[in-house]
Amino acid sequence: VYVPFTRYVSTKAMERGDAYWARAAQLKTDTSASFKDVEELNVRVNKIYRLVETYFEWSRNNPEDPYDPNSRLNRTLVHGLQDLEKDIREIDDFVLNMTKDDQLDQPGQFQFLFDRLRNRAANIEIRLNSTVGKPLVLQTHTEEYYSGLYYAALPDLLTTVKKIHDLYIVEQCFDRAMTEYVTAIGYSRLWARPRRRMGDLYRERGWPEFAMSEYLRALKLDLDGEEGQLAFDQLQKYEGQNVEADFHIGLAHLLKKNNEAGLKYLRRFVERYPGDVLAPKASQVIKFLEAGEQIYIDQYLRNEIWI
Repeated sequence: VYVPFTRYVSTKAMERGDAYWARAAQLKTDTSASFKDVEELNVRVNKIYRLVETYFEWSRNNPEDPYDPNSRLNRTLVHGLQDLEKDIREIDDFVLNMTKDDQLDQPGQFQFLFDRLRNRAANIEIRLNSTVGKPLVLQTHTEEYYSGLYYAALPDLLTTVKKIHDLYIVEQCFDRAMTEYVTAIGYSRLWARPRRRMGDLYRERGWPEFAMSEYLRALKLDLDGEEGQLAFDQLQKYEGQNVEADFHIGLAHLLKKNNEAGLKYLRRFVERYPGDVLAPKASQVIKFLEAGEQIYIDQYLRNEIWI
């Protein structure tokens, strides 16, 4: 029961990661994406964010009577909410209109984000209806009124809006894809696929050392399977393209018990790059390979390629 469930939630996280990755690739090549109103969204979000920050300032350090309606922070929280009520109520509609031309709110795209936005906005509506216009006193500083609105509902809404805003920034899309893959790995640590996908993303971002390490982990988890073979093939593509490629490819062959091939790559790595930070490790492994110390080799692979 447990393993299929973790595979399911891990798969969902990978699907979200794939969506962010695809969006990043689109932004890199497609200049027709609609960027209208993004700056206006920034203005609205910043105003709401400053109001939320005022609440945390009020709750952390308020030398005045916190429930005095004439105190600066109390007055800001009550009247500021009234001033921004329209912006807060309409921010979901603004975001939906802003993204309409890009068709991001579609199954297989970012429907999960927009569904979350609608849920957060519906919650905000209920809380605003019960809170706006009321004084901030002990009786209204509860989860039903000001506390729930400022402490949970508004931050949740802003977090979701920020994620949608980031769909217009290439690096943020890549970062969110990585976050989702990390989540997928966390749900199913012994599954090779999220590791291999993370390696692919590192490759796309031009981070070869991270990619090669992730491919080794995927191979270790699935030595004789499809994911392991895909990872091995991707790792081999770095041969001649990266200083440390021979080291990682050598370890990959050792995982597959191809000690002769592994020794060849490690020797070549040490000969070409004796000053590399990984050269001492490679030299040590070479000595034990030459001595036929398979127990040490297995221990080294266990510790070096950690899961």
